[in-house]
Amino acid sequence: MASPYRAGGPREDEVEVEGGIVDDLVQQFADPLAFYRELVQNAIDAETEEVVVTVQYAPGQPVVISVTDRGEGMDQEVLQEKLLVLFRSGKEDRDDKIGKFGVGFVSVLAMDPERVTVRTSKGKGTSHVLHLHRDHSYELFEAGGGKRSGTTVSLTIEMDDGAIPDLVKRSQEALARWCRYARTPIHFREVRQGDVVSESRIDRPLRFDDAEVQVTHFEGGTRVVVALQDAQGSYAGFFNQGLLLHETRSPFGGILDGVRFIVQDARLEHTLSRDDVRRDGAFRRALRLVERVAEKQLIPAALMKLAEHAETTTPDHARLMARLMAAMPALPVDPRDFTLRQLVPVEGKRGVRIRDARKRLVLADRSDALTQALIGEGWVVVSGAIRRVLEQAELSFKSSHGHFTHLSAVKTTPADEALLASLADQLEAAARRPSALALVDVVGFGERLPYLPGEPPSGHTLHEGALDSDPFRLVSRPGLLLNTAGGPVREARRLAESDPQVAAALLARDILLAHGRLDASADAGLTEGALAEVLGVTP
Repeated sequence: MASPYRAGGPREDEVEVEGGIVDDLVQQFADPLAFYRELVQNAIDAETEEVVVTVQYAPGQPVVISVTDRGEGMDQEVLQEKLLVLFRSGKEDRDDKIGKFGVGFVSVLAMDPERVTVRTSKGKGTSHVLHLHRDHSYELFEAGGGKRSGTTVSLTIEMDDGAIPDLVKRSQEALARWCRYARTPIHFREVRQGDVVSESRIDRPLRFDDAEVQVTHFEGGTRVVVALQDAQGSYAGFFNQGLLLHETRSPFGGILDGVRFIVQDARLEHTLSRDDVRRDGAFRRALRLVERVAEKQLIPAALMKLAEHAETTTPDHARLMARLMAAMPALPVDPRDFTLRQLVPVEGKRGVRIRDARKRLVLADRSDALTQALIGEGWVVVSGAIRRVLEQAELSFKSSHGHFTHLSAVKTTPADEALLASLADQLEAAARRPSALALVDVVGFGERLPYLPGEPPSGHTLHEGALDSDPFRLVSRPGLLLNTAGGPVREARRLAESDPQVAAALLARDILLAHGRLDASADAGLTEGALAEVLGVTP
């Protein structure tokens, strides 16, 4: 099968090798280590069962990089008429021609090797050895052996010992970039002084390793993998037989801007400059397939996965929702189809779709008596951590502690009863008595207030909105509720253990000040009464 990396037909014009034709071809490989891609491609074309890449070195010796396959190998005719058409023989007198077969092979010169050695056999008892020199001359020999077919291409490179670790690292990175999804196993070995010091597998499955959700679809010879965009945005990778043609973060427009995708298609080809994929019919068909898979398969799969995550307590739910929200400008996603995680399970289920929650959606940062009361009255309570997501989706919601107040009755002690009785008398004397007085525990919007208007709860009550009625008005006067968490009330209850009258006088003064009901005469009366209680005299 012809390589997708080789383009253009044979040319009849003769060229001077000693001129710049080979150097010009070498320049098209922006990454010198792209020769790995070309040699692996040749090996795959030769139907090898595996490829072994070896970097061998020893102190003070040249580095030898070898790519070995067990494919069909080459005979003398293939070597001379196809692989070597760019070069001139040191043994034979022949014209130099340029043909498409050897364009990929010429990439080995990008590393500026002292010599390139090709050992190849078709497994018929004869093998051939080729020495290609830096000056582009070559020598071709026939050798014995060759019982097993295959080819090894070796580059001998002069290099300082200190630069070798970096070469090993860059070789692994280059193979992982260019050949990571190869259909054939690729092994990388580092050999130092004859010993294998490290070995790794380069090829891996065609997929995104970090995607929360992804879909793989095969149709008409094209395999696509589509996932939601990551933190860096969209991504597109185009591969032939698992070897990279082109990858980019640049947008393609429409749905494609909301996803990452990989296309694997044997019909995709390199451009002549070898730095991009040809924008031909195969390319356009692949993009249309990606769009369809993204809309018809990825979005439903992501919404289903979001629903699954909603039933757990892991961070996966928030991460996936953030991915969906980031992709929403491009993807046709309706946020009302999102499944939210309820703060506590309701009837054994934690997940609930936004469209099912309707306008009864409440955000809360913790589970407490208030959220339990909201749930009991049919509100859907979800974590406040998704506030930004809901705001971005322009969905209406309420905040538990910003819109609701939960009041619950407090079991009073004899000291509390004495305090409340004395407080009622003090308020009656200074202004007027509220319709009722009670100690309450407060959670939510009103918890910052020491005093709240309202009727004493028999168990607990839930209020929506502000609590701002005047407990001292003349008509329809409400009760006055004392927040046990408020500083003045807490101190008054402590003091009431020893002197409820003094505690009531001090608390009454603070209540009246807070409601703007304390004039100079009433203030003096409360102060004198408290002082008299302390001194044990009658005012």
